[in-house]
Amino acid sequence: MPEADAVELWQQALADAECQSDYEQWVNAVLQLAHLGVDASKRLDDLVHRSIVQTSIRDLALALSTAWRDLDAALPLLRTLSRQDPSAAEQLVTRLSSAGRTDEAVAACDDAYHSLRQSRLLYLRAEVLLDAERWNDAESAARQAVSEPTATGWQRGRLLTFLGGRAADQANWVEAERHFAAAVRAFTTPRATDVWRLINSQLHQGHHDRAAGTVLRYTPEVVTVEHARLWFASMSTVPWEEDVASQALTLALRFSDDAQLSAALLVHIIQASRADDANDDEPSVQGSVEGLRQSRNGGWPGTAEVVPTDVDPRPVVPALLHRDALAALNAHVDQHGDVGGVQRLEGSVDELVDKVRDLFQARNHQGLREVLNMVRAGRAPLGVVASALGKSYALALIQRAAGVQVAAAADEGEHDLDLEAAGEALGRQVVVDASSLLLSSRLATAATLRGRFASLILPVPARKDILRASIEVLGQAASTGTLGWDDGEGKLVFYEMTARDRAILSERANSMERAAQSTISESVSDLTIFPDLDLLADGPWLGPVQVAMDRGVALWSDDVVVRQLARSVGVPSFGTPALTEALQSRAIDALEEGPETAQQLAALVSEQQSAVRAFVREFVVDVPAHRDDIVAQAAEDHWYARAGAVVLTRASWWAWQSQPYAELLGIYKGVAAHRSEALPAWQAAAMEGIGAAFHGRNELAAAMVGTIAILGFGADPPVDDVRAGYDRDQEVARRLKLPDPLTQAPVAVRILGELGLLPDPDGFSRRLLRSPEARE
Repeated sequence: MPEADAVELWQQALADAECQSDYEQWVNAVLQLAHLGVDASKRLDDLVHRSIVQTSIRDLALALSTAWRDLDAALPLLRTLSRQDPSAAEQLVTRLSSAGRTDEAVAACDDAYHSLRQSRLLYLRAEVLLDAERWNDAESAARQAVSEPTATGWQRGRLLTFLGGRAADQANWVEAERHFAAAVRAFTTPRATDVWRLINSQLHQGHHDRAAGTVLRYTPEVVTVEHARLWFASMSTVPWEEDVASQALTLALRFSDDAQLSAALLVHIIQASRADDANDDEPSVQGSVEGLRQSRNGGWPGTAEVVPTDVDPRPVVPALLHRDALAALNAHVDQHGDVGGVQRLEGSVDELVDKVRDLFQARNHQGLREVLNMVRAGRAPLGVVASALGKSYALALIQRAAGVQVAAAADEGEHDLDLEAAGEALGRQVVVDASSLLLSSRLATAATLRGRFASLILPVPARKDILRASIEVLGQAASTGTLGWDDGEGKLVFYEMTARDRAILSERANSMERAAQSTISESVSDLTIFPDLDLLADGPWLGPVQVAMDRGVALWSDDVVVRQLARSVGVPSFGTPALTEALQSRAIDALEEGPETAQQLAALVSEQQSAVRAFVREFVVDVPAHRDDIVAQAAEDHWYARAGAVVLTRASWWAWQSQPYAELLGIYKGVAAHRSEALPAWQAAAMEGIGAAFHGRNELAAAMVGTIAILGFGADPPVDDVRAGYDRDQEVARRLKLPDPLTQAPVAVRILGELGLLPDPDGFSRRLLRSPEARE
């Protein structure tokens, strides 16, 4: 704001405060004007006379306005005031420091501290010396400041970080760790940079276990390749369960240009964990062990040899994650050559296709259900199910064979890669697949989105598959039912469709086909990146990856696992949710300050919210849907637990909420007002989501699932409602392979009590445990 405008604003505020006898605003306006060089101190005379305002405040206003014009003229009064008022002392020191008069500023701090004994003056003294880059003096001042027992807050954190850095520069890692640990504790939300500095100091002392504990406790964001190196050096000493191995894979892909780091991460995934179908993977791994071992001499820490034993002690991770690591290592060798002795590994998604096909032929319905669960969890592409069952991939998308479409990346690292790829692809040629054509066509901005690219390439196998799906939807076979799972029978079935269901399928098929008409066809002769797969069966969903790699362009796909496969062979990829977000960010950055800026910004936010709601409507998961979006979808679904409730089943929704229980109760309130009989189904969805959010920590996950039962549908729920909730809990727990939530009821009660959501935890526990179910 221009200075003249600010003066006019505060003069008007002063006049208003005088009229309304608002003394606090009166004084504030006078001081603000003083900061702008306007002397309005005499307008406090009456308040001083009436003992409403201290004389020192009026004098401070006079001194500040004088300092604006002539600092030396104001100094005598400011010095006198600084010995009585810490605010005056801060003003004196700040103005001297800004004028480059560092020694005088330091002397003013010492003088005021001698009179007032306030620790913030010691902080200010250290800050003045830091700003003047007088490092030795600043270090002494910082040590004195942080030694104050009352010293807290961000100023303490900054000085501790400085002291830690000075110790690190001198390789005094014990002291560095002490200062950085204190800096981390000084903030309610620790700064990631301070956490990484703490980890670095722990690693330099050889305390890898302590560094791993710091990583797990604070989960600092990995932004740079140096952060990734610190993460790996720390975590290489702990068991790599699925979440750790998954993050390692993401880091290896993000920092694939760093040959040594990327190879070390991928090798460690393969050797420090085993796939849940390890017998299938083992030949590929064993064939490369000698080559991998050769990379260890002088290599990255943490690649210690895994000695086979009769009972394999390595953590079990999903087979697809293991295969993704194998595929990424293959791509690594293609990109960097035989770096450090790492040799090519064969084994990728073709094994999963074969597994699904075998499960189907053996009528192993439970196994097939597990594969579909993997698809829903974003750990397997829908294409493997379609091709193994001989179904059209496009039809599986149209019918939502997996129940949801995993188009967005819940993992922050993958999300960033999606955004980066989307931004770089704008204005260029891209390859599309059936999933992106379908989802983008469901948005009001579909034509605009497609127009953001120079051209859209659709491989011929995918185009033929879309045509096949359209014919099947129109034909008798597709009109009889939709592919899905029968929870009661535990097998794949075709559900009979209503006229409305057929209309929805027809509309989705037509949308996809119309979108395909605006693309350029390109033939695919062979799937060279997946040589063991069949072009006819698997081309509809893997052909786009092949063409994108051959052309050296980005892939637009709304299957998160297909994008992971694409990146494993060096193809940048993104989905529609990331594209809409990237476009919004670019549009916001392009806004210029003006009278219409606020209105333009509101329009951009509204457009993105519309896109999110369209994604929710289309059962797209892991998008940033808020309570209003869920409630709006619930109303559209007549308050049944359909598309809106699916959002609650995702771990990502629970991870992204600052107050998830409050948000959930708000959703319940809307459902209760319109269709209370649907509440149990919404509750079951919430139970599934919160259980998934604590995947890998089974007892805690069971307790968290139990909190949803205890929470009920509002404040202080009847015990009968809670018992009914626990019945639903047990079904969810069985599905998620968790312990009985009732056995973890005391933990659930304690959690809700600590959050203030259970007024009388002890009394509630006694009532709950008197129930027959609890005694059993």
